Amino acid sequence: MFNLLPQQDRRELLNDYRLRFAVAAMLLFGSLGIIALVALAPSFLVSYQKEVLTQKNVLSLQADIDARSKDHFSDILAFTAQEVKALGAVSPTLYTYELVEEVIHSKTEEIKITGIQVTADKGGRDITVTGQARDRDALLSFVRILEQQKVFAGVTVPVSNFAAAADINFSVLIKAK
Repeated sequence: MFNLLPQQDRRELLNDYRLRFAVAAMLLFGSLGIIALVALAPSFLVSYQKEVLTQKNVLSLQADIDARSKDHFSDILAFTAQEVKALGAVSPTLYTYELVEEVIHSKTEEIKITGIQVTADKGGRDITVTGQARDRDALLSFVRILEQQKVFAGVTVPVSNFAAAADINFSVLIKAK
């Protein structure tokens, strides 16, 4: 197809097109940058808070080093144990999804989980697991597996759950550490 526009008008149209394209590209990259900043800000803040807390712990431990005598090997060992304990305290307890994963990985083929409810209060987190067990032995083995998990402080099963012999609808209350 022939272009009947004069050469000068064609150049102006091409320059206008390039300018509009450049502005659209800059707006796209600018908005992507803003979205990236908004998405990364929470993780940056959490990391920054952990760093500040760790630095405070290290400074307090270094002050303890100066106060203690460094001559005795047992004192050094005890202080190192305190350091490990203090630095280990920076990491939070398990996240809720990790607790739910532990419950799901603990179930056997005879157990069908129909619901998981997590409630948190000042005393810790409580997990209520509801479902159906094939028989009493399956439910008892599921409860014992949960009791062996180190992330749970206690597992409570109402006695009424064991009333039926087969196809038992159950409810288990788990206290997280």
